Amino acid sequence: LDKPDVLDNLKMLFQGFAEATPPMFVLMGNFTSKPLGLNPGDIKKLQGYFDDLADLICEFPELRDNSKFVFVPGPQDIGIGNVLPRPGLPEIVTLKLRSNRFPKNGVVFASNPCRILYGTRELLFFRQDITHQMRRNCILPPSTHETKDVTNHLVKTLLEQSHLCPLPLPTRPVHWNHEHALHIYPLPDLLVLGDSVDHFSWSHYECACANPASFSLDQSFVVYYPSSNKVEFSRLNPSGDDGDDNDDGMEFESSA
Repeated sequence: LDKPDVLDNLKMLFQGFAEATPPMFVLMGNFTSKPLGLNPGDIKKLQGYFDDLADLICEFPELRDNSKFVFVPGPQDIGIGNVLPRPGLPEIVTLKLRSNRFPKNGVVFASNPCRILYGTRELLFFRQDITHQMRRNCILPPSTHETKDVTNHLVKTLLEQSHLCPLPLPTRPVHWNHEHALHIYPLPDLLVLGDSVDHFSWSHYECACANPASFSLDQSFVVYYPSSNKVEFSRLNPSGDDGDDNDDGMEFESSA
């Protein structure tokens, strides 16, 4: 949110969905390019960034009044430090988003990980750079017999161990009283891993797993269809080049 082009791209995104009015937007951190919260003046900066986002959402009253906005904090966002699970963003920096300008429960500041029950679908969101952490701490390299794609190995490892972060405590500290929040048994219908690697999508044991990549870097995001339990990778096309002739400037590249 500290980069002006990100707000411009979010405005284009909201314009594209203004008529369709999806029931929910899930925004996953990090919400600033650099960690803020330790130095004097950081809180005021964060307040300003989230106030700008609140003003942007209010420019689209149909989305503000009919869509739910869910915020999932990232590992560098203001909070309790390098411990999982992480609580939601603090009230002190999100006052305008919590104000009566928005419908009651229209904005949700969820924990990380975050579980959402939409109809009969269970959706699980986890924002963590888990791929690099798993690769740094693996004892044996992944077998290349079935696939050479490390993200496929990652998804299978997490789902088959039924845990979002199967790493030793010195490597990945965990708040033990809330460790159960990292369990993924029974499996959800959708697992969204907000990772720093390129986007990927796999299905394992009828659980759809997707990583939308970074919206701030390449304007990419994921659209989820609960009826079919499918995800579709999408990207904004601000220049209007090399994409479909969409008035809303969005490209729907592939689905899985």
